[in-house]
Amino acid sequence: MRVTFGNFGDTYVGRRMRDFIRDLENTLLRAYDGGDLIIGGGQKIVKHMSATAALNFAAPGAVPGITTQTITVTGAALGETVMVSASIATPAGFLPPVGYVSAANTVTVVWAQLSGVAADPDGAGATYRASVWRH
Repeated sequence: MRVTFGNFGDTYVGRRMRDFIRDLENTLLRAYDGGDLIIGGGQKIVKHMSATAALNFAAPGAVPGITTQTITVTGAALGETVMVSASIATPAGFLPPVGYVSAANTVTVVWAQLSGVAADPDGAGATYRASVWRH
C-alpha cells in the first residue's frame, strides 16, 4: 500500500468527492490492518511505539555536559528511530531533549547543556514522550 498525501487532489480532479473518500478510507483501513505505511514514497514504517513518563532531571555535572534518564517503551529495539518531546520549553543554553534506544524496551532521554552554569533542565520535572519507529 502506498499513501501519497500530495497526489490525492491531482488524482481526483474532476471526479466525485465520494470516490475520493471511499478510496482514502480503503487505503487507511489496509494500513490499519497490517499493511505497509509509506508516506510520500519514503521508507516503509512497520511499527510505531510510544510511551510517556514523568521524569525529573538533575543538572549536568559540568558545562558542557549531559544528563540522562530512561523511559520504558515496550517493543523498542536497538537501532530504531526515536523522537523525544517534553511538556516544557527548552531552557537557554540547552539543546532540546533527544533519545535513543539503549537496550531492549528502553529509551534513554538526553539533555545537553552547552553554555552557562550547570542548571536543572526541567525544574521540578516534566512529562516526556518517547516515540519509536521501526522501519
